[in-house]
Amino acid sequence: MSPDLIQLLITCASIGLLLWAAVHDLRTYEIPDWISIALAALGLVALFARGAAWGEIGLVVGCAAATFAGLAVLFFLGWMGGGDVKLISATMIAVGAGGLLPFAFYMALAGAVLCLALIAARRLTPAKAVAPAPAWIKALLDRKAGVPYAVAICAGGIAALAGLGQ
Repeated sequence: MSPDLIQLLITCASIGLLLWAAVHDLRTYEIPDWISIALAALGLVALFARGAAWGEIGLVVGCAAATFAGLAVLFFLGWMGGGDVKLISATMIAVGAGGLLPFAFYMALAGAVLCLALIAARRLTPAKAVAPAPAWIKALLDRKAGVPYAVAICAGGIAALAGLGQ
């Protein structure tokens, strides 16, 4: 199997995992741990498969670990979900060194759009319209609910994996 084909398969699998995480988070406000573990593992396989230098691997894993530690503080303060912390760190490994900054940029941009859309939907949607909706839509439109940030993580990850901004 050619290295290019291996990279393509890993990229497609990574995108699939990100989409799965986004949909699951939208419906349940939870991100299963296995998704983050699989995504990080795929990222490491991709780095080794393309022959990345040890310095690059160390940079990517170090950035992911430092981000995990910093975001863990936000989790313990109750400002961020634990699944989001793990998924962001895993996605950093999956996108590699060249994708770290584009990932952060597109995730932040998508997160801003997501938050504004949720604020608008939660304020403008009449209660009568929400009553017949499925439970996950009701939860999403609840003004006291959080933000299913895996949607933004997914958008940022896909943009970085697609090479946008590199």
